[in-house]
Amino acid sequence: MTINTALKITILWILFLASGFLHSDFKTFASESDIENLCSFIAVEKAAAILSLPVADLQKSHRELMVSPEDVKNKTYKQPPLSCSIRSKSNFLKMITYVIYVFNEPSHAQVELRKMKTGFETVSEVEMIKGMGEEAFWAGGKRFQRLVARKNNKMIDVLSPKEFNFQADIMQMIMDKL
Repeated sequence: MTINTALKITILWILFLASGFLHSDFKTFASESDIENLCSFIAVEKAAAILSLPVADLQKSHRELMVSPEDVKNKTYKQPPLSCSIRSKSNFLKMITYVIYVFNEPSHAQVELRKMKTGFETVSEVEMIKGMGEEAFWAGGKRFQRLVARKNNKMIDVLSPKEFNFQADIMQMIMDKL
C-alpha cells in the first residue's frame, strides 16, 4: 500500500466518523439559553422578598447535574438535571435551591417522582400535596424538608429554604411558568 492510498483511507475514516457525530439525533445537553430559561422561573426581586434580603445581596447560579450512563443510553432525560440557586452574598445560609428534571416522557417523570417518594418514606414523614402540578409530595421530617412536584415531563425538587410555606411559594412560582 502506498502512502497516498493510506492517507486517502485515513481521510475517509475521519470523514466517516465525523459524519456519524454530526448527524446524531440524540441531544444530551441543553443550550445555554434553555438553561437560563429554566433557572429564570424565580425573579430575583421575589427571591429577595422570600429571603428578606436586598436584591443587591443576591446572586444567581446554575449547574448541570451528572446522570448515569444508563440514563444517557436510555435517553431518559431530554437534558441533564439542572440545579438552580439564588444565594445571599453576605449570608451563605440564606438561599433558594431547586432542581429541575426534564424527562423525554411524562411517564419517566411519574416513575422517578414515585421512586423519590418511596425513598423519602423510609427516612421521613411524607404527605401528598394537592394543587401543585399533577402530583406533589412534602417530605417534612426532622432530617429532610423537601417539596417535590411533577407537571407533564418535568419534575421539580425544592431543597431550600427548609420551611414548607416558602417551598410552597417557590414551587407555585415555578409551576405557574411551566
